[in-house]
Formats: sequence, C-alpha cells, structure tokens
Amino acid sequence: PGEYRSMFAVEERHWWYRGLREFLIAQVEGALGTPSSRRRAPRLLDAGCGTGMNLSALAGRGWEVFGVDASPRALAFAKRRGAFPLRRARIQSLPFPDASFDLVYSMDVVYMLDRPELEAALAELRRVLRPGGRLLLHCATLQWLYSTHDEAVKTAERYAKGYLRQRLAAHGFEVERATYRMGLLFPLIALGKLTQKFRVGSKPKSQVKGDVERTHPLLDALLLPVVRLENLLLRFIDLPIGSSVFLAGRKIPSPAS
Repeated sequence: PGEYRSMFAVEERHWWYRGLREFLIAQVEGALGTPSSRRRAPRLLDAGCGTGMNLSALAGRGWEVFGVDASPRALAFAKRRGAFPLRRARIQSLPFPDASFDLVYSMDVVYMLDRPELEAALAELRRVLRPGGRLLLHCATLQWLYSTHDEAVKTAERYAKGYLRQRLAAHGFEVERATYRMGLLFPLIALGKLTQKFRVGSKPKSQVKGDVERTHPLLDALLLPVVRLENLLLRFIDLPIGSSVFLAGRKIPSPAS
C-alpha cells in the first residue's frame, strides 16, 4: 500500500516518471498519429495502470483510454486522476472482448510476472488487440541489477531484451522495435542498484535515491533534461545498454482474421 501512495505523490513531477510519460506519449503518437488526425479516436488500454498518471496524460491529449489493474488500492488512486473507465483485472485475464483496442501499452508491469504468467499475459494482450494493432512494453531488465527496490515491488524477473523479443514473436507479433532505455544514466543507476543489493542489513523498499521518493527539485531539474535528451536520441537510434527495455510490436493478423 505504501508503494502506491508514494507513486501517487511523486509521479507528476518526479524525473523518472515524467521522462517515461513523455516517451510513452511520443511512442503512441508515432504509432497512431494524433487524435485530431483521425476520424475516430483510437481506443487505448493501459494494462497495469497503477495510480493512473499515464491514463490522465493520454486522456488529456484526446485519446479514448481504458485502464486495468489488479490492485484495488491502485485503482482508488487512479480514480482521483480522472473519469476514464477502470476495471480491476490481471493482465493475464482481461475483461474485454476480442479485438477491442487499437493499441495496448504496459509500462513496468510484466517484470512482476513469472514466465508462465508472462505467456498468459502476452496471449491476452494480443487477443484484445485489433488486427494490426500495436503493443508497447516497457520493462525492467538485466537480472544482475535486481535490488531491494525489486523486492519491494515484487519483481519476478528483470527480463532480457532478447527473451522478450522472442516471446512477442512467438505470440504472433511482428517486433518493430526493441531497445534499451535509461542508458545515459545507466552508470549511476547501476551503481545505485548494486549499492542497495550489497548493503548490509538493507530492507526491501523503493523509497530510496533514484526510485520512488520525493526528490529535491534541483535533482529533478538536473536529471529530467538528461532523460529528455535520451528520449530525443531514441527517435533515431537504439541504445546498447540500459536499466529498462522497450519493445513495440504489431499484431500479425491470423488467417481467420
């Protein structure tokens, strides 16, 4: 419960969340254009919406958004963000008909699933997408970075980029993009993770420097431009290393479609 409370308190201005949110918006618009350029606003699903900040940002730009999360506490916070439709569900069992959405995104959720759960989730995410629909995944990566933050948020596995690419392809997605993220700050992030990992007597918590915590405005002012620079670079290149991985896939229509 405390983790959701912390997220809700900091997501709006914390450098990590702002950078990821701006990256997500750019990826959605890159995949679908802008709502004003479409006759019908595409339907977007936030699979594992947490406290709803991404939903709020995309709804504010004119997208038709829906959110699901397994946690009633997370959904209670998300309801305070706006009036968009919310459902309580795990992403392995989504309460929507086949082919309901033009785009599904899942930001930092699938690493909380073990491998059988991941298989079920990818099958469901594909099922609710329309033929040709897009899937955007953002996930913690590099298992050797596993730290007390991962313990706090119940990380099952920091999935490797190659493994996720393979599993998307196996579930009927054309993988259009697979890149690391948080590469420019990777030395600092890796140092922080390893310090947590080997600190004697450290307790599982995410309210540590660089994770979910109220950061000093000066730190936000210093780190957000770095993340924005990386977001700009990611428009043109893939990164060779990072503490997160991003994949974009297109649902390949089945012969029956």
